Amino acid sequence: MQYDVKNECCTYCYQKGVFTRDVTINEMVEICVPHLVDSGMPEAGARKLMVNTLPNLTRWK
Repeated sequence: MQYDVKNECCTYCYQKGVFTRDVTINEMVEICVPHLVDSGMPEAGARKLMVNTLPNLTRWK
């Protein structure tokens, strides 16, 4: 089965068949947390969500 990354990544991370940034998982956490905080999530919750979610995405496996 072929992996279809566009169903797992947002449009900010994946465009036109390529990742928009070459970053480590830790760098991605630091990129995402401020956006979640700006959306109203407490920083601790945002960080926990990213630390628990990102490693499960195919990109990071």
